Amino acid sequence: MNYKAKVTLRAVLVILMSLLIFYFSSQNGTDSGNLSTGFFKVLGFSSAQIEKIHFLGRKIAHITEYFLLTVFTARLVKVTKYKNKTLLTFIYPFLFAATDELHQTFRPGRSGQITDVFVDSIGILIAVSLITIFKYFQKKKIV
Repeated sequence: MNYKAKVTLRAVLVILMSLLIFYFSSQNGTDSGNLSTGFFKVLGFSSAQIEKIHFLGRKIAHITEYFLLTVFTARLVKVTKYKNKTLLTFIYPFLFAATDELHQTFRPGRSGQITDVFVDSIGILIAVSLITIFKYFQKKKIV
């Protein structure tokens, strides 16, 4: 695959993941809650179980979304000429998380939470850490 095609494909993945996150956070509070509840029901959880795990499940969803956004961002940054690729890989998802929480303050039944930015950052840090470890092992020819 040529350079332009790689950049385009990787940029499209970052954009699509960003749009998906934006779509989820654009829902009002009721729709957002119904979506998560419906997801847990599809997985086979009972209503009583859903009540117990709903909060944790939503936080895991945040971590997963931002983990994926960071991986896609890292793949895009990898084919650029920037020197500090790790910092760039962290910056975009983190700023997106912060602005996404601000965006939620304008949605009915939603509120932007600084704690959610920290939760999102867990996914970002896990992705950056795993990528860094993988690169280290690649250099050592272990992987």
